[in-house]
Amino acid sequence: MVSYQTRVLRALSLFVLLFSGCATNQGPGVVSSDVPLCSPGSPALYTAQDQDTTLHLFGTVHLLKPETQWRNPSFTKAWTAADTVMFEADVDSTEAQSAVAALVRQHGVLAQGDSLFGYLNEDQSTQMQDFAESLGAPRQAFAPLKPWMASIQISMQHLIRSGYAPGAGVESVLATQAKSDGKALVYLESLEDQVLAMSSLPMPDQLAMLNATLVGLQDDPDGLDRLVDNWSQGNQQALAEEFVDIDALGSQEVYEALMVRRNQNWVPPIQALMNEPGVKFVAVGAGHMVGEDSVLAMLAGQGIVLSCE
Repeated sequence: MVSYQTRVLRALSLFVLLFSGCATNQGPGVVSSDVPLCSPGSPALYTAQDQDTTLHLFGTVHLLKPETQWRNPSFTKAWTAADTVMFEADVDSTEAQSAVAALVRQHGVLAQGDSLFGYLNEDQSTQMQDFAESLGAPRQAFAPLKPWMASIQISMQHLIRSGYAPGAGVESVLATQAKSDGKALVYLESLEDQVLAMSSLPMPDQLAMLNATLVGLQDDPDGLDRLVDNWSQGNQQALAEEFVDIDALGSQEVYEALMVRRNQNWVPPIQALMNEPGVKFVAVGAGHMVGEDSVLAMLAGQGIVLSCE
């Protein structure tokens, strides 16, 4: 069984997906001119090839409603042929399960005697209290949490109440299938890398992120439904417009930490796959696949030619 802490960490990457779709002021996101547009109708699947390697790149959603349909014949063909699958991080193995709770305790909790509510203004405190009450939880359940962790906690609780399930997310489904099929699994970063991307943010940026979360829940609680629909239909322009939204994430530094720097770190290991013969399949969050700062745009900037049906 996937632990609650692991589900919380899965929501780290999903935070971008959820609350970029909950902004009242959409940002100037555009699809990179170096990345071709895919035909609409299903989630975008990109391909790069050389003489002995085929590399497929697929944008995912980490949690989905169980009834969501996202596979099509092109996806199935690419997936079946792959000998190696690359995900963002290992969140399912026994080792990951044993490490996750310690990471949350180490990086997600304030110093003893400190309280989240001491950093919030009156409106934010009221919103947090109202959310806790809606869960049947005491206000003080959130008091020990750092702002970034509170953002993830309330994001996850909102998603679960809205019918989204960790086990229905693309990575969960594909990781189980990959192991059953005997495919090699490799990862772009560790769980600790994911946690540090958030916990190392300065306190003002963590608070800005939490405020963006609270505003998103209040102003557009069903925003993820709309965004998942755009993803499942392959509407890349709409995704780019929603993901590249600094206000929705809280601050420029949150965007840089969650998106830009992680994308930059991922480019070398993805490029390295092109040096290995065979068919490789990369599956990362859809937010990393659109816009001028996307993994795809960075790969194209390194000379990798991408195609898309």
